Amino acid sequence: MLRAKSRPSFFLLAFIALLGLLFSTSLLAAKYDFKMDIEEVKIHVAPGLDYKVFGFNGQVPGPLIHVKEGDDVTVHVTNNTSLPHTIHWHGLYQTDNWVNDGVPGSPRLRGSSQVIPIPITG
Repeated sequence: MLRAKSRPSFFLLAFIALLGLLFSTSLLAAKYDFKMDIEEVKIHVAPGLDYKVFGFNGQVPGPLIHVKEGDDVTVHVTNNTSLPHTIHWHGLYQTDNWVNDGVPGSPRLRGSSQVIPIPITG
């Protein structure tokens, strides 16, 4: 008697794939703490052409932060300038967190420090 080769069922494979999707981001999530200082810096644009600007960690534009979906990210922001500033986080969905996305009324006051938790979600 000939038997067909045993193969895992479609439903079993689909269930395993679903479990992988559900747990992959939480199991691989990392915790990151970043420090960001807002300060006045001088940048050289061309020979004889320098400008005083507001830099983030001494650079313009600010530093690029690489994280993955599901990571736990906290940014410690300190404003060392004489003016209030806001920060817009490019590339992030700000669901229920709009106050931390550079809108008027949410400035980082001069001389102040603030801890900003940022949810990294799709």
